[in-house]
Amino acid sequence: PQVYDIVSQCFYGEKSENQVDKKLNFIPQGKYMFLQGTGSKDDFNLIEKAAETLFLESLWQEKNLKNTTYLRFLHEGEKVVFQLFREVEK
Repeated sequence: PQVYDIVSQCFYGEKSENQVDKKLNFIPQGKYMFLQGTGSKDDFNLIEKAAETLFLESLWQEKNLKNTTYLRFLHEGEKVVFQLFREVEK
């Protein structure tokens, strides 16, 4: 995992006219630790292990992370890719 700077909001969900849904469908601008992997949306053990890996890497790199973890799934050909983001505290 590395630290990436998201310079503008990043859309990651279904578009909706509901104001609450709209607010939940964006990753705010900021600096994030990021991890990506492949697997099933139903493989909670894999996602949990990836979240733990992201957290342990933040300790190794001496980065304090905010509590919110963003998870999104993308389809790349036949594979499902998951991405985890945690914002680095300033």
